[in-house]
Amino acid sequence: VVRNPQRDTTVTRLTEQDVQERIRLRALLEPEAAVAAVSHLGNEEIQMLDRKLEAIHRSLAADSYYEFAASDLDFHRYVWQLSGDRTLYKVLDLVTVSLFAFLSIRRSRTLKHLAAVVQSHDPLVEALKSKDVQRIREAFRLHVQEPYRDFTPV
Repeated sequence: VVRNPQRDTTVTRLTEQDVQERIRLRALLEPEAAVAAVSHLGNEEIQMLDRKLEAIHRSLAADSYYEFAASDLDFHRYVWQLSGDRTLYKVLDLVTVSLFAFLSIRRSRTLKHLAAVVQSHDPLVEALKSKDVQRIREAFRLHVQEPYRDFTPV
């Protein structure tokens, strides 16, 4: 949904090409944001990641599509923020928010339990805690690409 203050509100429609382009950009950029986040990852930040991971687990247990989408986006935004790169954060936000909406709508139409169709975020947190650059890049790249395989070829 795009809101233009004092004008209108419209629903953005993504073409298959839009989705593919956004997935490709996110798959390139988010692993780099995660790698950059490691240099800002102290005990307090790790505790916050764990709390955000718990929120994701709660929304999955409740099978709440809305709460899951919100906690999922909150988790990823926190990682982007930890990168310390404001421009990267803004670009990822621009590229990714519509993908989250797209995927949430598509998932909600299947009427499957969320836990059956959602990838775990645990490997992302474990990769970040390991501070292993290759492990982080691979975990985030797979996490970004895998959910969309059922909807559109990447």
